Amino acid sequence: MRREVVVAKTGNPAETYDDFTASLPENDCRYAVYDFDFVTYDNCRKSKIFLIAWSPSSSRIRAKATDPTEVDLKVLKERAR
Repeated sequence: MRREVVVAKTGNPAETYDDFTASLPENDCRYAVYDFDFVTYDNCRKSKIFLIAWSPSSSRIRAKATDPTEVDLKVLKERAR
């Protein structure tokens, strides 16, 4: 079985976290990558990248049951290069 990563949306760096969460579907599961830039108390610029498994309570049981088995970290690593 061939697996692939399909990019549904690419956000603008100026968008906020609220913009990001608003773009996620209300009734379906998704995997999302969020690049979070921030400044520490010591005035150091930092960046953290989060892999998010989005599974809202209103999504179908079947989507919740099959979605976690579909992601493969090897595939994600290959696509990130």
